[in-house]
Amino acid sequence: MPASDPSSRERDRSRLYVWALVGIATVTSIWANALHAVRLNRESDAAGLHLDDVTDGALSSTPLSRPLAL
Repeated sequence: MPASDPSSRERDRSRLYVWALVGIATVTSIWANALHAVRLNRESDAAGLHLDDVTDGALSSTPLSRPLAL
């Protein structure tokens, strides 16, 4: 086997590392979106519907409901 060809174990470790980075970035993005939606909801002075923090955060975390939560 040539020295430049990584072993199967090294490739698996590299893939796991990349997927871990993608997963961490995704979770961080969803968390930041939820916090932003909660902050906007608290600052809103609308006389209509006002969601509690848990509901607003949950709605902003689901992809299909993001426009509804904001």
